[in-house]
Amino acid sequence: MKVTDRPILTDDDQRLLEGVQVRLLHPEERERFDQLLVAQHYLRSAALVGEQVRYVAEGAGQWVALLAWSAGCLPSQGPRNLDRLERPAEEAPPAPRRQ
Repeated sequence: MKVTDRPILTDDDQRLLEGVQVRLLHPEERERFDQLLVAQHYLRSAALVGEQVRYVAEGAGQWVALLAWSAGCLPSQGPRNLDRLERPAEEAPPAPRRQ
């Protein structure tokens, strides 16, 4: 197992981290949460599937992180190939083999 050096925190950094609290998102904050998620997340979407839970981390009265979990998807039969969905089965290329 590779051991890496941990970053060294300054006293100010440590105090800031000790002040961060994570809490469940209030229903009236959902719109702000979604707007920030769309603006900051690489997928540019706030859409979650199935059962969901959202949290916000606050530090010094400011939101410093968004956390969201949703239900996992059902297992698939293999790699997704959208070409196969758009053409009749007899025209679709064979699915790639799993290794």
